[in-house]
Amino acid sequence: MSNTPVPRRFSWGLALLWLSPLLFLLWWFYITSPAPQSQQSTEFSASLLSNDPIDALAVSKGQLLIAHQGQLERRLPDQTLLLQTGTDVTALTQDLVSQQIAWASPTTLYWQPLNSSAQHSAPLPCPTDRLQFATTRLLLRCTSGALMQFELAEQRFSALLPTIKVIDLQLDADKLWLLSSSQLQQYQWPELILLQQIPTPASATLLALWQHQPVLAQKDMILQLEQKQWQPLWQSEGRIQRLLASDSALFYQDQLAQADIWLWPATADKPQLKLGTARAELLPVQNSQGTLAYLSRGSGADEIWLRPKEQNPYRLTALPATVQPAQLAWSSDHQWLWLVHDNTLYRLSVQTQQLQAVWSGHQAIQQFALLGDDKVLLLSEQQLSQLQWQQGQLTALNTPGVQRIQAEDNSVLLQLSEQAGLWRWSEAAGLRLAFADLPVQASAWQLQQGQLWFDQDGIMHRQALDQQNALWSSALPQGFSGPWSVGQDGLWYSKTNAPATGLYQLQPTTASAD
Repeated sequence: MSNTPVPRRFSWGLALLWLSPLLFLLWWFYITSPAPQSQQSTEFSASLLSNDPIDALAVSKGQLLIAHQGQLERRLPDQTLLLQTGTDVTALTQDLVSQQIAWASPTTLYWQPLNSSAQHSAPLPCPTDRLQFATTRLLLRCTSGALMQFELAEQRFSALLPTIKVIDLQLDADKLWLLSSSQLQQYQWPELILLQQIPTPASATLLALWQHQPVLAQKDMILQLEQKQWQPLWQSEGRIQRLLASDSALFYQDQLAQADIWLWPATADKPQLKLGTARAELLPVQNSQGTLAYLSRGSGADEIWLRPKEQNPYRLTALPATVQPAQLAWSSDHQWLWLVHDNTLYRLSVQTQQLQAVWSGHQAIQQFALLGDDKVLLLSEQQLSQLQWQQGQLTALNTPGVQRIQAEDNSVLLQLSEQAGLWRWSEAAGLRLAFADLPVQASAWQLQQGQLWFDQDGIMHRQALDQQNALWSSALPQGFSGPWSVGQDGLWYSKTNAPATGLYQLQPTTASAD
């Protein structure tokens, strides 16, 4: 046998032959893999529904079932299905496992499969305001507080736990939760063996299970159970009327906005709809402590309202009929709100609600900016002036053609007419270019923590002053109304298209949009 070595080219050929199945699998995986999805960088918050008063709600795995005006509306991710009931609905439930829905009218119980129009009914033994599927049965609460069950196959009602007056109920697999006066009870289902009792506030009226944990509604407060103690989770603006939960979200409806459902994603720290739909909110400005100030005209008069961070808003004061502010601004110590009307500059004490006229000139004030504690920059007819308000001294500055201003530390940022870019003026250095990329068409802008926000042709942009590429941009939502303001939590804006008039918030993520 010859010991002559095999030429190297034959070794490479054999290696390729051996690897060919693996290379084919890698190539097949590459061409069949789905293209990566670009990250969604923003979410415009909004109320979910609806222009009509809501009669009943149910939610299962994020799918909403809504009863209003004699019809059921089933909200799916890609479509909305309607079912005419022809009657008022007092209670509603759905089960996506058995694919059934059920609802109660004042006198009748109805149920039917989701994929069929075959409808069944049975007379109710009592008026019902709570329904829940329990496999082959329905649990229902009579308005008197009695707990009953309905066998779907036999179409037979029977009473459960007759000594308990039930306020609300929730079934979670083999655990039945019952809310009664001053206590929450957990039972093994269907054996009805009492497992635990938890004291509750006497005024608790609604129960939901969020991520398998009980959540209560008490007047305008949502409470969660932590280490056997009820802790505040969120305070609404009005008495909470309905409370529901799915795996990923908590839904509630309050008295101030009967046509709106508030959504709280499990990954967020507060609901999306920030203030109710009963008022038109204007001029929102937020200070460094997180307190939001805004103008409300819901009562017919101009009122200043405050909303401390993660608290309910309250009315600070009503303004005189002769004062209709066009701008609001916080003082650096958070003790004063400055506002302007026509040719007069005012400041309003947060502590005493006293309104003081600081300066009145001959020209209408288009805009003002606070520069330290004793100076105010006034913009009138594109001319900038500096007011030392305590001395009553006004000095014109050599900055013609100014369109918009914002104070920053001891300087002021300017937008000049018919010139792109953002300019900076200070007493020490005069006028110089600060940011060259601000388009001349930008209708509004604001600098917040070194990042410039600006609105151009219906697109909101956010960009660092020392970078050329935008950090984020997004089309403005329908009904967006200015003026807007940037605070700690993101961009605050008014949304004034009826019927969803209210204050909303945009919270951009750190991911960039592709």
